[in-house]
Amino acid sequence: RYVIESPRWLISKQRFADAIIQFKKIAKINGRTFTMSEKELIQIFSTAQIETTYGIASLFSGWRLARNTIIMGFSWCVVAVSYFTLVLFSSRMAGNPFLNFLLQSIVEIPAYMVGKYLGDTYGRRFTNSISFLISFLTCIPVIILATDVQYEHVITGLAAFIKFLNAVTFFTASLQGMEIYPTCMRQTGIALGTILANAIGIVAPYLVYLGTTVDIRSPYYILGTLFLLGAIGAAFLPETLHKKLPDTMEEARQFGKQEKFFSLPKAPLKVKGDSERVGVDAARDDAAAKKLNQTKYAP
Repeated sequence: RYVIESPRWLISKQRFADAIIQFKKIAKINGRTFTMSEKELIQIFSTAQIETTYGIASLFSGWRLARNTIIMGFSWCVVAVSYFTLVLFSSRMAGNPFLNFLLQSIVEIPAYMVGKYLGDTYGRRFTNSISFLISFLTCIPVIILATDVQYEHVITGLAAFIKFLNAVTFFTASLQGMEIYPTCMRQTGIALGTILANAIGIVAPYLVYLGTTVDIRSPYYILGTLFLLGAIGAAFLPETLHKKLPDTMEEARQFGKQEKFFSLPKAPLKVKGDSERVGVDAARDDAAAKKLNQTKYAP
């Protein structure tokens, strides 16, 4: 009862009454009203065709869609490798290994809050790219100070900060991955990203092994390189905040084509509800409605 089901999916299954319930939930959250009846909804979608089922290969049908899929897959892999490496490497850092693990776990809670705020304010693309870039920059002092014993606790704190940025990226990358694909391919796209992330995650223990037997700086060399490549790649993903998301495969192939590279998303103008129409706004709206409702303007 606390999760909103996809109205599009319900309509595709001819469950129009359930779709109406979900539309009303969404409208209530957005501060709007939804008055369409089940009969009206059936009339609208009476001629709708059943959505075609697509395979994984469809994620690479078209240059722009293939590029987005590759970049998203790489972003998921970078997040997974860095996540597992930092968690496993926490027992090799200075201090109590249990406290180190606890510290890297606790930072995830505020990270998701920060990720949500930045993603909803400055956009998913900006948040992903900046998080990767700051992670790369944080690896530089870690590499410089890693061999100095007196800075061991500083390294632990910087590693926890990288873990914080990792959680921010994970939140926004997951959200962006769901938004760049149309409904018919969303599940397949997310599944592919998850498979790639978990498959590449097996590299993490080997990075920890390099850090404990070869050079303690080795994991940060590799992670820093991956973070830099991730920052560059994420900058080329289309922005999804405040955008009309793709509904079909053709729209997904063209999604973000007209978007400027150096641009931040702009929120649409808010439409005031009837309960917020007070004072001058209410008087102006009523005067406009009265003028337009004159007989001479009737059809």
